[in-house]
Amino acid sequence: EDGVQQAQVGAEGDVLGEADVLDKLEWSDLLGQVREHLAATASGQAPTTSPAWLEAALEAVPRRLRANPSDGLAALRAGLLPVSTLALEGPGRTSPPIARAVCRGIQLMAVPPAAVQVRKDVDAALHDGAFAPLVGVMGAHVTVGAVQFPCIAAVVNLVTIAPTVQALDAAIAAGVAESIVNAMDHNSADESVLEAGCVALLHLSEPRANALTPEVYARKRALVRAGGMRALSEALEKKGHVAAVAAAASAAIAKACEAGGPRGPAPAADTSPEDIDSVAQAAISSGALGHLMTAMAAHADKAEVLMYLLRALAQVGHSSERTGPHPARAVVGAGGVEA
Repeated sequence: EDGVQQAQVGAEGDVLGEADVLDKLEWSDLLGQVREHLAATASGQAPTTSPAWLEAALEAVPRRLRANPSDGLAALRAGLLPVSTLALEGPGRTSPPIARAVCRGIQLMAVPPAAVQVRKDVDAALHDGAFAPLVGVMGAHVTVGAVQFPCIAAVVNLVTIAPTVQALDAAIAAGVAESIVNAMDHNSADESVLEAGCVALLHLSEPRANALTPEVYARKRALVRAGGMRALSEALEKKGHVAAVAAAASAAIAKACEAGGPRGPAPAADTSPEDIDSVAQAAISSGALGHLMTAMAAHADKAEVLMYLLRALAQVGHSSERTGPHPARAVVGAGGVEA
């Protein structure tokens, strides 16, 4: 993969010879030069560096982070997120290689759990609109799976680095769920995009609390309205025979339909039964139960995949019975007991 990219960069001129230079720059110098190029372009001025240099510099970010994962903290402190935002809002909208490189940089930006202050900074950046450029790029390159996968993975990394309700709400308000569903719809044959989309929807369903409150269910219903449950069901239908997709989709369905029980948080006292039930009804009406059964048959010899599929059935059947058909009856009617 890197060989192909370097050959493409090399075709632009002598940029290939700069790769070593880019890899040896301090993070503040590398990102500072990228910021200057993007700022000059945005203001209509001619930057001192070429478009080919910009692409090579942005490609250097994920390459360096992959080679040295511990550099993520230094990159973040040097301004990786604001520079990434500028790149996605500018040339990333028209250049798939740039969009891909920037998203991979965010995807690979690992932050150690001890870095509490940095996580607060990330949370603040997300709350201030850092999700919007990712949504824009996902829409601009919706049929390019090579861009969609790192974009979705970047979203997952951001909401897990800053695991707060504010980050989650900022993502949902920015339309991240709709963008992920759209990406899954347009790349339904790409297993990596489907798996990443399922994982992202799972993280967007996280309660981030010790109880399943009405606010938690409001977020879960927002995912349903965005088409999330339908997308998860269709991922199972189309690629449920692939173990990674089956596990990710069923884990996301289970998390969305979470209704308390022996493992995990319980619904808060002021949570209405209709709230709990509405998400399970969306799973049932999307046809997910039948696809879960088919996937169970396909992975009958894979205990770890069956665990995820069974948990999804359990959470759907565990829901309230105040509205619509009793979810447990729906699971039985779909063949859940036999499965």
